[in-house]
Amino acid sequence: MIIKHDDNGENGVFFAVENEFSKNAIGEMFYTWITRDTMNITSTHVINEYQGKGVGKLLIAKCVDYARKEGVKIIPTCRYAKVIMERTPEYKDVLN
Repeated sequence: MIIKHDDNGENGVFFAVENEFSKNAIGEMFYTWITRDTMNITSTHVINEYQGKGVGKLLIAKCVDYARKEGVKIIPTCRYAKVIMERTPEYKDVLN
C-alpha cells in the first residue's frame, strides 16, 4: 500500500492506493487549512473491502508525520480521526 498526498493551499487529501500502478484510491482522508499552521481533518473514507485493515489509521499517521515536518497543528473534526488521535498518546503534540 502506498500513501499519496495532494494539497492546493486551501484543501488537501491523503489517499491510499494498492501499489504504484493503482489509479483508484482505497482510502482517503480530507482536510482543510484553517490558518497557515492549522489543518482540520474533515473526513476519512475507506472502501468496504479494506475496512478494518488499518488503512484509516495509516492515513492519519501520514498526516501526523506531515504536520510534524511542517510544524502545523491538527484539529480533527472527522469523528474517526478525532477518536484515533485522542486515543494515541504519540499524537498529542500535533493536536490543537
